[in-house]
Amino acid sequence: MRVSHLALLVVASILIAVLPVVASPPENPVPKEDKELEELSREVQKRRAEVEDLEKALKKWRASFRTSSFVPKPERMPAPPPKVEGIVKEITPGGLVHISIGSDVGLQRGHILKVFRLDPKPEDSKFLGTIEVVSVRPREAVARRVRSTSDPLKPGDHVADRIR
Repeated sequence: MRVSHLALLVVASILIAVLPVVASPPENPVPKEDKELEELSREVQKRRAEVEDLEKALKKWRASFRTSSFVPKPERMPAPPPKVEGIVKEITPGGLVHISIGSDVGLQRGHILKVFRLDPKPEDSKFLGTIEVVSVRPREAVARRVRSTSDPLKPGDHVADRIR
């Protein structure tokens, strides 16, 4: 029995010596993780603030884009040559208007032309709006609608520097 008491005593003393080392938590692992978590949290907040700033700038830009126009006001547009008249040849699915006159009659990019539909009965003729020339070749040009009525343009409609 002595051996067994002695063995118990040895085992108990070993446990007493080793147990505090095994049972005690490692020194400060949580603060290190807390620091990393805090750093990540600050980084997320910083990125969120950047996103908010960018969203505000985008909103401001969109608002200014809606209120302004890339088309200069008609009073600043170069006037087309007098007595320029042509026909709408085609309207693309994207809304571009191909017309039968071009640089050979003095038409230039930026010119504004009137579009109208003529009918044998003058009371059925109608003004359809204005187009701005965006591309010019010698005998044809491409334009886009600037101002329009609810009537769609059709091939055969007339274009001119002014309604006569």
